Amino acid sequence: MSVLQRNTKLALAAAILSLPWVIWGAVCALDVEANSPTTWVSEDHPVRRNYDEFSAAFEPGDTVIVSWPGCTLDDPRLPKFVDILLRSPSFHDAQGMPYIDSVQTGRELLEELTSPPLNLPRDEALSRLLGTLIGPDGLSTMAVINLTQVGGDQRERTVPLIRGALSDLCDVPLEDQRMAGPMIDGLSVDLASSDTLNQLGGISAAVIFLLCWICLKSWKASATVFALAFYCQALTLAVLHFTGGVLSALLIVMPPLILVLGVSSGIHMVHYFYEVRHGTDGEQAARQALGLGWLPCSLSSGTTAIGLLSLAISHLSPIRLFGIYASIGVVVSLLCLLSLIPGAFIWWSRNEPPGPDLEDELPPDPVWIAWWFPLSRYVIRYHNLIAFVSLAFMIFCGWGVQYLKTSVRIQTLFPADSRILQDYAWLEKQIGPLAPVEIVIRIPHKSSLTLLNRLDFVEQVQAELLSIDGVSGVISAATFSPSSDQEGGITASMGRALFARRLRENLPHFQESRFLNVTPTDQLWRITARLGALDDVDYGYFLNTVQQRVEPMLQNVNRGHNLPITAVYTGVMPVVHEIQRELFHDLFASFMCAFVMIGGVMIVVQRGVMAGMVSMVSNIFPMVLMFGILGWLQVRIDIGSVMTASVALGIAVDDTLHYLTFFRRGLQHGYEPRQAVRYAYQHCATAMLQTSLILGLGLMVFSASSFLPTSRFAWMMLFLLTMALVGDLVVLPAMLSGRVGRLFQTRI
Repeated sequence: MSVLQRNTKLALAAAILSLPWVIWGAVCALDVEANSPTTWVSEDHPVRRNYDEFSAAFEPGDTVIVSWPGCTLDDPRLPKFVDILLRSPSFHDAQGMPYIDSVQTGRELLEELTSPPLNLPRDEALSRLLGTLIGPDGLSTMAVINLTQVGGDQRERTVPLIRGALSDLCDVPLEDQRMAGPMIDGLSVDLASSDTLNQLGGISAAVIFLLCWICLKSWKASATVFALAFYCQALTLAVLHFTGGVLSALLIVMPPLILVLGVSSGIHMVHYFYEVRHGTDGEQAARQALGLGWLPCSLSSGTTAIGLLSLAISHLSPIRLFGIYASIGVVVSLLCLLSLIPGAFIWWSRNEPPGPDLEDELPPDPVWIAWWFPLSRYVIRYHNLIAFVSLAFMIFCGWGVQYLKTSVRIQTLFPADSRILQDYAWLEKQIGPLAPVEIVIRIPHKSSLTLLNRLDFVEQVQAELLSIDGVSGVISAATFSPSSDQEGGITASMGRALFARRLRENLPHFQESRFLNVTPTDQLWRITARLGALDDVDYGYFLNTVQQRVEPMLQNVNRGHNLPITAVYTGVMPVVHEIQRELFHDLFASFMCAFVMIGGVMIVVQRGVMAGMVSMVSNIFPMVLMFGILGWLQVRIDIGSVMTASVALGIAVDDTLHYLTFFRRGLQHGYEPRQAVRYAYQHCATAMLQTSLILGLGLMVFSASSFLPTSRFAWMMLFLLTMALVGDLVVLPAMLSGRVGRLFQTRI
C-alpha cells in the first residue's frame, strides 16, 4: 500500500468515525435564534451600553404593540385583553415567572388622567395622549405590552400566546390583529430566516448537484464532489454549534456558501485529474493531479478565507461571526478536499484501463471551438481597447462609490407586501408613529433644583421636542402631572407649595408609568418622542437636531446650580443609526483589509509587485462596478449587501489564480503571451465558467427569501461573480495580451 493510499484511508476513516457528531452538531446548529438589530452592536459599544442601561431602568424586556380594527377607548375587549395578559396562568412559565411585566393602553391612561388625584378635563387629557397612545380621531388606541426578560427570551412562545388570547378569548380574528415593536421585528426575522433555510436550502442543494453533474458529465464524479462538499458544510455547522455559536439571520447563507465553494474546488481538482488521466494508472494520475492542483486550490481557498476573515474586523456581531465561521468552513473544505479526493480518483480508476472510460468525461473540443477560441481571438485582437474601456468604466463607477448610503430600517428587512410592514403602516395611520427616541434627563438627588423646577424642565424639553419636524407626539412624566391654571406652565397660580405637595404625591405614579426611575444617587426622567417607523427619516440628522435643541437648555438650567444635569439620547433609533454608520465603515474597512492581504498574497505568488497588482485588477473590477452603480443610483445597501464585497473578492481570486497558473505554464512551454492566453483559455476557461455558474446559481436560489438582506446577498453575489468571470476571461486576458503579459514571463 502506497503512502497516498494509506493517508487517504486514514482520512476517510476519521471522516466516517466523526460523522455521528458532525450530523448531530449540524442538526442542532440549524435552529435560527435571537435576531434583533439592537443586539448587532457589541455590548461594550457606548450606544449599546446607553440603550442597555435605559432598558434596565425603564423597560426590563422587549415591547409588543397590539391593536385591531375597532380597538377604541370604549371597546370592551381591550380591558378584557389586558386582564388576560396580566392574570392568566398561560402567561407564566413552569416556575411561575410571568411573561408580561406591564401593559399600557390609551384607555387606561386616559382614565388615570381624568380620575383623582389629577382630575384633568377629558379634552386636556386626550390632547396629552394624542400621537402616542391615542390616534388622531381621539378614539383609536392600542396596547403597549412590556415583557419580562423571561417573556422576551421565549418570544416564539409568548407572541403566539398573545395572538391566541386575542383570537380565542377576545374574538379578534388573526387577520385583524396588528402587531409591531422590537419583539415582533426580531421574531419576524427569526421566522423569515427559518423559512428561508427550510424552504430554499434543499432546493439550493439540488440545483448545485444538478449543475455539478452537468459540468462533470459523470454521476460518479458528481456524487463524490457533492458528498465531500456536503460533509464540509455539515462539519462547519457542527463547529458553529460546539463553539457556542448560533445560526442568526445573516448566517443562514453560510451553509450554502460553504457547499458551493466546496463543489467549486472539487470541480477544479477533477479537471486537473482529467488533464493527467491519459496513459497513466489511477494512483499515478491521482498523485499527479494532487501535485498539479494542491497549490492553486490552496491559494484559492486561502484567498477566499482571507476575504471572509476580513469581515471579522466588523463591530457588528452578525457580520463578524459570518466572517469567522465561513472562513473556518473554507479551510475545513480545503483540508477535506486534499485528503479525500485523491482516494476518490484511485477508486474511480480501479479495474479500468488507463484513460479510455474517463476520456469521454473530458471537456469536449466543440466547447473550445464554439466559445473560447472566438473569445480569445476577439480579446487578443482588441486587447488595448478592452483594457482602456474597462479601466475607464471602473474609474467612472468608482467615483459613484462616494454616494453610497446604508440602511437597516424595517423596510430593508422585509418585502413591501409582508404582514409586518402592513401592520406597521396600519398602526401608524390609525394611531401614530411607532419609532421611539428616548431622552433621559439625569438629575442628582443633591441638586439644588426643586421638584417643581425639575418637572418644569422636563416639560420644557418635551415642548421643544414637539416643535421638531417629524415628531408626532411626546410623552413624559409631565404628561401625568397635575394641571396648572395659568398658560405659562407650572407657576405659582395654584400655590407653589400646594402644587409641589401634589407632585410629591404623584411621584410613585410617575415611577409606575415608567417615566421616572430613582437610583441611589439620581432621578432619571424619561421623555419619549415618536417618529414614523416607515418614514424616510435621517436619524443621524434628527439626533443632532435634538442635541442642538436640548444641550443649550441644559447649559441654561445648570447655571448657578451645584451639580450638573445631563441628558442621554438613546432608544432603538439611535442604535439603528449607529448600525448604519458601522455598516458604511465596515464596507470599506473589511474590503480594504481583504484587498491588502489578498494583494500581498498575489504579489508573493506572482513574484513581483507589478504582476501582483495587475492580477488584482480583474478582481476589484466587479466590486467597483456594482457598488459604484448603486452609489450613482443612490440605492441604499443593507447588512447583507455589505458582506458581499469582501466575500466576492476572496472568491473572485480563485479563478484568477487558476487562469494565471495555466498562463504561466504556457509561458514555460515557450509560448508568447498571446499564445499563453489561448493556452489558458483552452485548459481552464470551461472549469472557471462551471464553478462560477455553480457558485452564482446555487446562491441565487436564496434571492426568493422573504428576508431581504439574504435575498440581496444572493442576487448581488450572482452579479459580482458574473462580473468577476468577465474580469478573468475578458479584462485580465486583454491586459496579459499586451506588454503587461511580459511581467509574468520574466518571473518564471
